[in-house]
Amino acid sequence: QNLQVYGVGRKGEEILLASHQFHPADESTHNFLASKLVDEPVQAVQLRILSNWGRPEYTCLYRFHVYE
Repeated sequence: QNLQVYGVGRKGEEILLASHQFHPADESTHNFLASKLVDEPVQAVQLRILSNWGRPEYTCLYRFHVYE
């Protein structure tokens, strides 16, 4: 799975915080750092799944955490 994490700023602008590629052979829990840091808090965090190995009907995701 390829995924991206966006922050949504106060004015609605989307800021790409991180991109990550999930490898099923690795551990089931993946931790990764933001590739871009922002100076002020964001109003929301958005996770976008870009690919899921050809399964158009669903993507299985159990938990998504964001830490400061």
